Amino acid sequence: MENDIIEEIKKLREDQEKTKLRVERVEAINEIQRVMGEYFNTHVANPDEPVNHFNQWIFFADREDSTYEVANYGLLKGYKNIQFFFKEKEGMIEHTGWMFEHDLASPQIVVADDGKTARGVWTSPGHETVWDEAKQKMRAEWAWGRVAADFLKMEDGSWKIWHYHWYRLFRTPFDTPWTDYDQNSVSRPIPKERILQYGGEPDKVGPTTYFHPYSTDSFVECAPRTPQPYATWTDDRLPV
Repeated sequence: MENDIIEEIKKLREDQEKTKLRVERVEAINEIQRVMGEYFNTHVANPDEPVNHFNQWIFFADREDSTYEVANYGLLKGYKNIQFFFKEKEGMIEHTGWMFEHDLASPQIVVADDGKTARGVWTSPGHETVWDEAKQKMRAEWAWGRVAADFLKMEDGSWKIWHYHWYRLFRTPFDTPWTDYDQNSVSRPIPKERILQYGGEPDKVGPTTYFHPYSTDSFVECAPRTPQPYATWTDDRLPV
């Protein structure tokens, strides 16, 4: 009888822990949505805002294995290179009127069974207003793509972006159909000297891992794929 009671108490405690973890994983999905929402909400080129496009590295995990990749700009490895990317943008923007507006839609978030990491994919329609050096005026563009990101739960319980990848589908002047625009012409090579200038580490900038934008000569790929449930993090999940 006594052994039965002990076993029952043990089972109740195990169930309690499982329920607690399930609740934490559900709460994590909401927190990750908030982190990504704030990241995109503060994606503004306005230095008067306390959080803006030039200091958004605060949303990322301060780790050597953190990564950041946008279209075909290359794979930035490490926290210093993520900082460089945003600091360098501030050096480029010398005019008012810049606008980066990217929405998040169709969230697909999976939190690991152990509650320590998570993966997410979003579709992201958007538009940008950037400086046209040739015409010496602002230029309006459509910018559509998808976002994939991995997340880490930090020691203080907060969630940070661990690996980030923007998959460009197309970017084109607002009055030019994407069917008539060469997506490979929209590139932004990053000179080694500029990486050093803004405190980055050029030796940790790798080649682009994926770039397959829209083209009339090929089919659109389903990339990134919807993240699948998983128990715990393993490195074979890279790249996002």
